[in-house]
Amino acid sequence: MPRVGQELSYMPTDFTKIGGHPRLSGNSGGNFGLGHDLRNPLAAIDGGMIFIGFGLFLFAFHLMGGMFRFNRQTIPLFIGAFGALAMFYGLLWIWADRQTVGMRWTGLRLIDFDGFPADRRARSLRAVGACLSFCAGGLGLLWALADEEKLAWHDHMSKTFPTIEESNRSFFQKRP
Repeated sequence: MPRVGQELSYMPTDFTKIGGHPRLSGNSGGNFGLGHDLRNPLAAIDGGMIFIGFGLFLFAFHLMGGMFRFNRQTIPLFIGAFGALAMFYGLLWIWADRQTVGMRWTGLRLIDFDGFPADRRARSLRAVGACLSFCAGGLGLLWALADEEKLAWHDHMSKTFPTIEESNRSFFQKRP
């Protein structure tokens, strides 16, 4: 953990570059939120991972002799199982202190409003905020459409947001 006043090699020197990437829906610097051109693939990849996991769960359930009967009593159970699996997927990445598959695939990282990488506490608060956003009928997620910084409720609650990962590494390196 860095100490107060300690210089960090991964910190951007110009904070206006955070969120000022050309792919971020035409924002010039200072506007933190990502455009939907990056959030949508991120959500699709992570959602796809959850659906694949749920499909594997249902397949294992069927192989062990489980029967699928969809009625008023069983549909809430399947929805609850899907929700529990989605929460486990999010908590898995919080516990591992890593980016989700969708964030890694789209080249994003989660940072706080000061530009530091998000810690477990902020990630946990973000997960709770995302659950509240979803349980409010998706209103917390739709908030990003009207917010001038393009941040959803869980971004504001946790004081974190995804941004494009800046890499100092080159794919090709010159031989000495």
